Amino acid sequence: MKKVPRHIAIIMDGNRRFAKKNNVEVSDGHKKGSQKIQEVCALAKEFGVETLTLFAFSSENWSREQNELSSLNALLKDFLKTEKHKFIENKIKVKVIGDIKAYDENIQIDIKTLEEETACFDKFTLVIALNYGGRAEIVRAFNLLKNNTQITEEDITANLYTCGLENPDLLIRTGGASRLSNFLLWQMSYTELYFTNVLWPEFGKEDFELALDFFSKQERNFGK
Repeated sequence: MKKVPRHIAIIMDGNRRFAKKNNVEVSDGHKKGSQKIQEVCALAKEFGVETLTLFAFSSENWSREQNELSSLNALLKDFLKTEKHKFIENKIKVKVIGDIKAYDENIQIDIKTLEEETACFDKFTLVIALNYGGRAEIVRAFNLLKNNTQITEEDITANLYTCGLENPDLLIRTGGASRLSNFLLWQMSYTELYFTNVLWPEFGKEDFELALDFFSKQERNFGK
């Protein structure tokens, strides 16, 4: 039986190129990408993955054009409201990491509500990274620890957004790029990295299985 990663992280890249490829608005590309989330959650659960972390919005993404940012915020508002019942129905615990104070108060309330109403589920966790940056996360952890005389790796880990979660076993990046883009820098020291040219809105079961097959062939000794 093939080994399956307990925790998969995904950099969901390619929404804008999908829109260009299909001659539709960028906002339609992002909407198509957001619709992929429930499908990939179902696939992860089907194959026995316990935690799925999705890089939804980087702290660097605020530099995009205002029209695109407005459509992304509107899409997030809609997603938090319309998808909540699906997460509850499918018993998916949702945790959001990142600096959500950058969003308006209503979005912050919807995020907290979604987290609270799914907190009781313990079989599968979806982690959504919003306004997230790996370096900023580490800086935040150090600031929380600045009065400590001697800081250990365990201290830093305990003060990251991902405290209480296992580190990812596998990273999947769609869209063809081969870089981490400031995502979970501390947590992915020993993560297997899988890059695919498939655009996120087109990522399906066969693509997911190829990533799992790649992972199953890796020898993981963590430096031993």
